[in-house]
Amino acid sequence: GILMVWRFEACDLLEQGAHLYQETTQAIEKECTHIIELKGTNEKEYLADAKKHLTWYKDPSHVVIGWAEKVNNKKRPLHTIIASDGVETIKVKFPGYGYDTQENTQIECLKTPSSLFNF
Repeated sequence: GILMVWRFEACDLLEQGAHLYQETTQAIEKECTHIIELKGTNEKEYLADAKKHLTWYKDPSHVVIGWAEKVNNKKRPLHTIIASDGVETIKVKFPGYGYDTQENTQIECLKTPSSLFNF
């Protein structure tokens, strides 16, 4: 699983202040976007690990986690993405890329983003 975290205020600094970019590139990039490999093998474990990482990350603008897992011994994996802006959260499940399939993408709106990501 992968956790991606954005802070748009820090990312905007990269775009607006070229002089700041030259002086503090690493500091601003560190605050702008994080991509972290999550530990786990299922949704519950990935969410738990994401929460641990987010306890030290101040005021994220958006949080996304994604993973692929084989379901019911099928050859192709099922991909899951959960994305939140702290107000709304969406969960999308879809079959592996490149497969000609009759399966539908499942989209679910989650009502309690704060309980998932604590921000």
